[in-house]
Amino acid sequence: MRLSQMVIEEVSALQTQLEIEKSCRENAEALATKVRRACCHGNMGYLFAVTWSWNCRLLVGLNCENKKLKYLSLTSRPCLDELLPSISDCIALEAEPQDTSPDPYAQYQQQVKDLQETVNALLDEKKQLVCQLKEQQRQVEELNGRSEKDHSEIKELYRTIEQQNQTIKKFNRVSVMAAQEYEGLKEQLELEQNLRQKAECFAHEVRGERRGCGGCGGCAHSVAPSRGSPAHYRRLALSGA
Repeated sequence: MRLSQMVIEEVSALQTQLEIEKSCRENAEALATKVRRACCHGNMGYLFAVTWSWNCRLLVGLNCENKKLKYLSLTSRPCLDELLPSISDCIALEAEPQDTSPDPYAQYQQQVKDLQETVNALLDEKKQLVCQLKEQQRQVEELNGRSEKDHSEIKELYRTIEQQNQTIKKFNRVSVMAAQEYEGLKEQLELEQNLRQKAECFAHEVRGERRGCGGCGGCAHSVAPSRGSPAHYRRLALSGA
């Protein structure tokens, strides 16, 4: 508030000084006009009187204005001296933000720099992602190759299992045939054993009968050829059975 008042007083003083300068200029122009007219009419005494009168009037006016300005200066000087530091501080405070205000060009440069750094970071990240993608594609291709290899191995195992199944089936058929043949041979062996036992029994009977005959030559002659023939013994065993 005091600062505004002092500024108003200073402006008033400047306006007063401006009015004094304007009044002096107008008086000087009027005096010059009268002097020119007096010179034209040749009245030098009148010119001298007019000049003296205007000079005295001008000096009186100047003295009055000087006193007024001196009074205003003396009355406003203490307040101005008191407020001068604060005015300087205000000016400094007003000027300081202007000095410290960011430069738009510098801001644009900083923004461009930040954007460039961001772009570089994104490009680096993109390169890393591309490398990771290539590595994953390589792993996928490798897994596909392994899968195809495993699939082919599985097919080969299936073929091997099928062949083994066919072989097992053949072995089963052969085993069945062998079992059947074994059963046939076993029956034939049992039959041969029965025949042998019956033949042996028949031989013992014939031998007993021969001993009962008492060495009859006719009987011995007739029995001896038949006892020496196994086929005959077999026929006898079969007929006896």
